[in-house]
Amino acid sequence: MTDTTILKTTLDSTTMLRLLGQAAVRIAEGETLTKDWLIRQFDSPDRTDAGQEPESHGPYLTVTEAYGRMRIGRSKFYDLLHKRLLKTIPIGARRMVPLSEVDRYMASQLASGDQV
Repeated sequence: MTDTTILKTTLDSTTMLRLLGQAAVRIAEGETLTKDWLIRQFDSPDRTDAGQEPESHGPYLTVTEAYGRMRIGRSKFYDLLHKRLLKTIPIGARRMVPLSEVDRYMASQLASGDQV
């Protein structure tokens, strides 16, 4: 593949926001983004089409899955909840986090340039 190769994959907005969020987290952690990494993200077989969520956890995450996906600690995650920066859904004694809410928060941080 040459530098002049054009990526001809079309991504829906949800998938693009996820990719941007992952890139932002990697940059925030001091990792270097490479062209190969970006291409792998576009070509990834576990990428879903038309905004469908991966079947492994559906559209809702447990708290542990949510802060793991955001690559932050448990305390920081609960701090975001207490500040009402993330919305969750109570189900009995459990609290579920809509995947769309995690993506929304990460995208807002990327857009504003704030730190998580």
